[in-house]
Amino acid sequence: MVVAFETSAGRKGQREVLETKRKFQSFILKDMKIGEVYKDRWNQIGGPELLTLENHNGEGANFLFGDGHARFVRAHRLTELQWNKDDTVKLTEADVQRLVKEAQEAKK
Repeated sequence: MVVAFETSAGRKGQREVLETKRKFQSFILKDMKIGEVYKDRWNQIGGPELLTLENHNGEGANFLFGDGHARFVRAHRLTELQWNKDDTVKLTEADVQRLVKEAQEAKK
């Protein structure tokens, strides 16, 4: 079963930047800026609708599976993946063709 996969989340549109702060104590509490993170880049929740093939020119994507192994899955095999416990969520051939087309257009 798929646990994690490559997404395009956080790439499109303007990215909202959040400052990360840490409080430290000396004589008084102060806020100290320690960096920035992109709010829309991490911890995305969703299924195959977030999948992108753009990182590999439409050839496929990297996946992490429930048993702990990771591998690159070619586009023509994406319809075989199990996305949930009941195996009711599936990518169709039309979905895969759309993903490949989007990846090829993004390359241009």
